[in-house]
Amino acid sequence: MKCLLPLILWLFSFAPLHAFYVNAKGFVVTNKQDTIMGEVRINLFNQASGAVCFNSFDNEILHSEVWFRPAGIKKWKHYTPDNIKLFSFIYRQSTYEYRSFRPEKKSLVRSERSKARFLMLVHSSKVKLYKDVRRIFPSNPEYELTASYYTYTDYYLYSAEEGLIKAQKSKECKSVNDVLLLFGLEYSFVKQIPDGTSFKALPEILSEYVAWRQEVRT
Repeated sequence: MKCLLPLILWLFSFAPLHAFYVNAKGFVVTNKQDTIMGEVRINLFNQASGAVCFNSFDNEILHSEVWFRPAGIKKWKHYTPDNIKLFSFIYRQSTYEYRSFRPEKKSLVRSERSKARFLMLVHSSKVKLYKDVRRIFPSNPEYELTASYYTYTDYYLYSAEEGLIKAQKSKECKSVNDVLLLFGLEYSFVKQIPDGTSFKALPEILSEYVAWRQEVRT
């Protein structure tokens, strides 16, 4: 397989740019709450690693920008999280939704502390779970020998009452249990979560919560 890799890369070098894109049926919701149906451009080329995504797509780029074409229009439009409220599309029979938020984060650059991002919806029930994926390119040559970039995933919980809160340890919430109780999940479920559970386990925990509620109702 290693011997075939140079040949594969050589063949891809002659492929037209549009060969690495897929146009998925979807829609955008403008800041004026208007819904526009059309197509979302999905990038199958990982811009950081240079690899082609055969069974997925480049998710990270969609957290900062999206190309959309309204139905019946040939010209594509470029949107950032400041331009629209959300966008959604269907790819490989799965529905994806990204919503614009301004998550607070620590940064030496003031403009980066509340920069708008498209957060991807991971779970939706009594509480919604979003995630943000970022690529960090190391500036230290010592680290560049081991990795060309690092990928970080942050999770955020959202409800109309509490707003958007980053899923992390804080003065108010010292554990996953504290965060879930803050968002109104039943104590009888939350107490079953082991102490020290990672915030990265939230997608699985919330899926278990949905199943738990169905059992309680029956």
